[in-house]
Amino acid sequence: WREGMSAPAEPPGERGRRDLGDLISQLVIETYKTLPKSGKPNAGEWTILAGIVATRVKCKASHEDHAPSPHSSLDPSELEFRLLSLATGNKCLGASKLRGDGRVLNDSHAEVLARRAFMSFLYSQVELFLEDDRHLCLLDRSSKLDQGAASRLRLKHACQLHLYVSQAPCGDASNFEIGEANLEGGGGEAPAKRIKISTDEHRAVEISDNVNRTGAKTIGNEAAGRGESLLSIKPGRGDRTQSLSCSDKIARWNVLGLQGALLAQLMDPVYLRTVIVSEATYSKAALSRALHDRLVTIQDQISPPFILNEPSLLSSRISFPSSRESVEKAVLEAVGTQKRLQCNPAGSSVNWTAGKKSRWLSCEEAARGASSQDGESEATIGGTGFRLGTTKKSLGTDASTSRISKLNLLRRHCQVLELNKSREVPCKGSAGRYISLKRSCEEYTKNRAVLFGAASPFHAWPVNDEALEDFTA
Repeated sequence: WREGMSAPAEPPGERGRRDLGDLISQLVIETYKTLPKSGKPNAGEWTILAGIVATRVKCKASHEDHAPSPHSSLDPSELEFRLLSLATGNKCLGASKLRGDGRVLNDSHAEVLARRAFMSFLYSQVELFLEDDRHLCLLDRSSKLDQGAASRLRLKHACQLHLYVSQAPCGDASNFEIGEANLEGGGGEAPAKRIKISTDEHRAVEISDNVNRTGAKTIGNEAAGRGESLLSIKPGRGDRTQSLSCSDKIARWNVLGLQGALLAQLMDPVYLRTVIVSEATYSKAALSRALHDRLVTIQDQISPPFILNEPSLLSSRISFPSSRESVEKAVLEAVGTQKRLQCNPAGSSVNWTAGKKSRWLSCEEAARGASSQDGESEATIGGTGFRLGTTKKSLGTDASTSRISKLNLLRRHCQVLELNKSREVPCKGSAGRYISLKRSCEEYTKNRAVLFGAASPFHAWPVNDEALEDFTA
């Protein structure tokens, strides 16, 4: 707000929503700071941070199995917090580097890696449930399939999931007018126009003509104005990637769930209740359009237990120190000094998953971050899809393969199926080829066909080469 003017007081409910966005982002950022240095950006490098956080109401009575109101409507002091996964990254593989053995991470953008790390956490929760150790388990029985029959699993109703991202997801969510972001986020004046320091083609967002545009390449009608509502391929230099933008993928998760095709055999879809974005690149209109609104035309075709999920949208005032904005500022401040810094995207990524028995945190504890020791982390290289430190000798071996790769998540799935051999949780799948297991959940496959069908805005979603998913554990 201009000098001499005071900002209007926020209504208590809105203030609580903003506080929740700030607190969740602070939990993710402070936990990230405690992770080992390996895989983090070097001086002059920027990256994107994403994390998935669970919340529940403090009162023990509220932990009973009922569907509560959105936690974004509550004062954060009434909640408990549990960081489940986080990741950094802004790279993805070109088409020529894809492999048919499931060992590489095709997409190393932060949102995608955080979701894969969350899938690893879900497997640990299924294991807890099957081992009958359910006190800290976030899963419970779904409704009975029929009288006397065992049921599938679902996320406990008392728990709600929130995705924090330090920058607007690439793709449609990054298409908006300059000034729209800061004003919608609750700030005052529009942010100053950013100075372009690097011409690196991996930059997720560029500024020109008062419009914030994504660097992603649209599919289909390439000349459709700002590319709003279109599917888009992630930007990159040289070898073109086949990875869809993060906006497109989050919208997909709002139909098919975060759990993916394999876990859909064992559990109901898991949806985000809230998406939180740093206020510097937050546009509620763009996020709503990108993550939900463009799919309303197929809403009536989606069948249970799947839905078209509409998450609440919040901004965060907490700055991530390794964000593009923060690093660009440091580079500008270094101009004229002896330092010769360049502002480039980091080539490495970090991912972390909470331990299966990690504890819930109070509001005060969450502001200080979770213990990174109560979890598992690793560093990877976005340009290769392998773990950081991979040598030519270890390339393509288990030593080079990320713990959240398709191959290792398939191995986790087979381990869970072995634990579940008494069929305590109904499951039609059995250990086998990855591509066959993905197709074994009929409800998932049916709704996937709706999402990518001819009548859907996502009808142009590229079909994966089956040879890239035809492998075993």
